[in-house]
Amino acid sequence: MKLVLFGNKSTTKLLLEHLIQKNYKPHTLVTLDSKLLKKSNIAGAEDSLIDFALENKINVFKPNSYGLSNKKDLNFFLQNNFDIGLCTGWQRLIPEEILKSVNNGIFGWHGSGFEFPNGRGRSPINWSIRIGLRSIFHNCFQYSAGVDDGMIFDTKEIEIKKNDYIQEVISKAITHIKDSAINLLEDISKNNLVLKEQCNHAFLSFPKLTEKDGLLDQSMSSQYAFNVVRSCSRPFPGAFVIDQNNVKIRIWSMKLCEKKISDKKLMPFVYFKNNVIFLRFKDGLFCSEDYEKSQ
Repeated sequence: MKLVLFGNKSTTKLLLEHLIQKNYKPHTLVTLDSKLLKKSNIAGAEDSLIDFALENKINVFKPNSYGLSNKKDLNFFLQNNFDIGLCTGWQRLIPEEILKSVNNGIFGWHGSGFEFPNGRGRSPINWSIRIGLRSIFHNCFQYSAGVDDGMIFDTKEIEIKKNDYIQEVISKAITHIKDSAINLLEDISKNNLVLKEQCNHAFLSFPKLTEKDGLLDQSMSSQYAFNVVRSCSRPFPGAFVIDQNNVKIRIWSMKLCEKKISDKKLMPFVYFKNNVIFLRFKDGLFCSEDYEKSQ
């Protein structure tokens, strides 16, 4: 089985390690070179991917464009006649011509707090935490020309605990990625692949979250502010506040100090005491020792 793997992130390397361990070593890894990787500003990017692939005698294809829109990129896939593609940590749509060039299609994963067709779009796990949902529906599905509208191979509901940060939810999702990838490859090898179509309903989709969407404001409720911090913590850029001296401070985690503030005038939004930062929101006070000031 001639397998091609797409990806640029730490999740890609974890899947690659698992595939090798399970004797499904990819023929080719498609990943960005260091220059394009840096330019693309990918959260959780993995610098060691290329070296790791080459050490394991896996071919590496470094495309000319992240969107695989260059003619040389298309010709590479047309010439290679891959049997199956897997994709994780690749944040661009793959052109339809490339999708059609892979015999059994290209499969990836998408998880959000809403069942397909709802929850399509960008930053779905981040959004699910941000709006306070308690689980995600994590899908292994076949890519199509549309956005997250391909046929589904497997779905697993994954719990989001009330204090889970994004990295903890991603870790649970990675377990499903590993398991479903092997199940998918085994079904294809046995000529036993079964897919189901998504409902053709109107749907809700998520817009992309950017670094600026991590800004915390004292007008926020304490629960919403906590969700924002959890949703964009490592490996993402992190939530942040701007202090009285116009210094940006990244907040990687925080905890509730008290539920009510009796007199809001006694305390600014941001203040420090004994190297602990305190943040006063409209209905609660949070504190953190896990923060850093931007230079």
